[in-house]
Amino acid sequence: MTETSLILAPAPAFLEPSLNQTLIEMGELALAAAALIGKVENAAENKAAVDAQKGLKEFCRIVEKERVRLNEPALEYSRALMRCKEKAVLDKEQEYGRISNLVSDFQLKERRRVAEEQRKQQEELDRIERERQEELKRIADEQARVELEAKEAREAAERLASEAKSKKQREAAATAQADAKRLADAAQVQAATAQAQSAKVEEKAAEAAYIESRPIVSTKASGQRVVEDWEIQVVNPYELARLHPECVRVEPLLTPIKAALNAGRTINGITFKKIVVSGVRATGRRVVEV
Repeated sequence: MTETSLILAPAPAFLEPSLNQTLIEMGELALAAAALIGKVENAAENKAAVDAQKGLKEFCRIVEKERVRLNEPALEYSRALMRCKEKAVLDKEQEYGRISNLVSDFQLKERRRVAEEQRKQQEELDRIERERQEELKRIADEQARVELEAKEAREAAERLASEAKSKKQREAAATAQADAKRLADAAQVQAATAQAQSAKVEEKAAEAAYIESRPIVSTKASGQRVVEDWEIQVVNPYELARLHPECVRVEPLLTPIKAALNAGRTINGITFKKIVVSGVRATGRRVVEV
């Protein structure tokens, strides 16, 4: 089934319109009369010019009147087609709008849900990072404590060894040196342990952050398009134009301006001068079919 067969009354075919010979000759006569007008300097020349204008005006009037007459069936068909369309789609568009409102409400709730889950997600990521920093600091502090004890023990043993005079003092210095070596060895072990613990903490935090950083998306059906937009109601157009001129469009209304000028009023923001416009009225003598 083609698209043109979906509505039962297809539009009638139209032929290319053209002017009949009578109207063609009338137009040529009007142009010939107009071609004789080269100047208007006296009453006779003015009358001849006006007669030429009448001929031109009458030709244009007849053509326009015939266009309107012949176009009326097409316009009526277009209006009938529009009425057919409006009647056919009215209840469907109403249902579409009703469902759109329901979908929009759901999508609004979805956006709120996504925003809340993203907030909780960020809180969890912050917690993971905070605990990582705290654990790394604890490991570093423990390592620093062990290294400080080893350093203090070594310095104390060196001091005792340098001050030892008697056998008892030398034995005490030897004991202190043994303790210092034990603490130094413990510090080395602690350094290796701290490095391994730090690597494990980093790995665990990275894994937790990766799992927690999953994308949070709103629910959408196939073919559904969800965008944000603004519902705007202008409550004070004058304030809008005064404070935000880039957001309005100002168009001059020539008819009220001319009426105000005819009444002798002064209109700010324009320049003007009185001019004379000459024209003629079509006589409506006859209508020639096109």
